[in-house]
Amino acid sequence: MTLVFLHIPKSGGTTLHKIIERQYPRGPHLFAPDNHQGVQQLGALSPAEREALVVVRGHLYFGVHTQLKPPVQHITMLRDPISRTISYYRHIQRQTAHPLHTVVQENQISLAALVQGKHAIDMVNGQVRQLLGMGLRADEMVTPAHLAQVQQQIIDHDIIVGLTTAFDRSVLLMAHRLGWSMPYYGRRNETPVSYQQPVDETTRALIAEHNQLDRQLYDWALDRLTTQWAATPDADARLRRFRQVNRAFALIDRAYYNVQRIGNKLRGK
Repeated sequence: MTLVFLHIPKSGGTTLHKIIERQYPRGPHLFAPDNHQGVQQLGALSPAEREALVVVRGHLYFGVHTQLKPPVQHITMLRDPISRTISYYRHIQRQTAHPLHTVVQENQISLAALVQGKHAIDMVNGQVRQLLGMGLRADEMVTPAHLAQVQQQIIDHDIIVGLTTAFDRSVLLMAHRLGWSMPYYGRRNETPVSYQQPVDETTRALIAEHNQLDRQLYDWALDRLTTQWAATPDADARLRRFRQVNRAFALIDRAYYNVQRIGNKLRGK
């Protein structure tokens, strides 16, 4: 089986990447920073190399599994669309390598203006768009029919869909389904406090208006996760035990991460 992680930007994916790395330490893994590169990388592999892949992960659109030999198991994470859009904007502001960073900073484009503009398609029903697949052009709007298609694809392909607001339950369900060891983690790629300025209610309402289909997908996935959790044996007790241990793990992981960062700075990386 090949695990395919469809990492939707700003949805807790960086933390999940670290969990996956620990669960599948021997690989081989294919990591793709974006869908275009992922498709190119897969296309460059021989059939034998593709068959040997244990994990394919990155900012991928649904559909890359067609280049892999079955069985394939998809996982992904969704985030509340308002929180995700705000986080995405802050990510653009602070990441100089992001394609929109220069445009946003030099033109002082506000969050509201960016959501209403033509540049940031990932911030307007971007979660439905990514899970829909590669058939939608950048200038095409996501429609209710696309949402219905995504929901059916999730059912038909048995995609394990987690939620950032229920991260612990999500990764425990993944562990239960995939036979993982306990998926302990420390948080990664969180927005620095200096970028966490309040967002006014008018802008929040605007984001909600432009992400109605993402909201419907999120609410639908929440109902689905709740049902799956209720059907999992001893779930609540496992969650309590997991959180007790994970508190200690997160402290150790954070200390290790900080030491790595200091070491990289000293080495000029």
